[in-house]
Amino acid sequence: MNVGELLYPLPSVKCCVTENLTVYPFKNNKPNVDIYSHVGHLASEWVNIISEDDDNLLTELIYWNERIR
Repeated sequence: MNVGELLYPLPSVKCCVTENLTVYPFKNNKPNVDIYSHVGHLASEWVNIISEDDDNLLTELIYWNERIR
């Protein structure tokens, strides 16, 4: 994780995500920065459990990440 990088909580899937779509799981209600993945590797696991609010946030992050590239 980079210093100053913003973390956006996704409580329905028990993790947080950065603007670069790196995902960190929660451990004791805090991001575990020692373990990470990319949102693309986890999306299929989240289909039936992600809340509408978390899905909307993630959709926005993906949209802006693609526009910046």
